[in-house]
Amino acid sequence: MKRTLHRSIESLLRRSGDSVHAAINAAMISAAIYNAAYYWYETNEDDNIEQLTIAVIHFINHGLQMKSS
Repeated sequence: MKRTLHRSIESLLRRSGDSVHAAINAAMISAAIYNAAYYWYETNEDDNIEQLTIAVIHFINHGLQMKSS
């Protein structure tokens, strides 16, 4: 699962023109997504997957905005 997520994100980054840092950025983004999902699953604090999805997207978008600054 981790590898598939990483490859998908790296492919998206490469298509968007980030070929230099695509692999490392994909590693960071995919790790963040995977670990957030794992934490959510293990703690079962909130069974609302939509809230998890929104939180992950917000986190990723914020990081990408900082990168482009």
